[in-house]
Amino acid sequence: MSLVRRAVPEDAEEVLRLRQVMIASVTPDAPTDWQAGSL
Repeated sequence: MSLVRRAVPEDAEEVLRLRQVMIASVTPDAPTDWQAGSL
């Protein structure tokens, strides 16, 4: 069994990357320009 933990601020870049992967799996042409502003 794997351990689970809450995301911390240092995880923001990876959380956004994973979010974009999920969005792209549904809408491949989704914009990504919002990511830089979110960090």
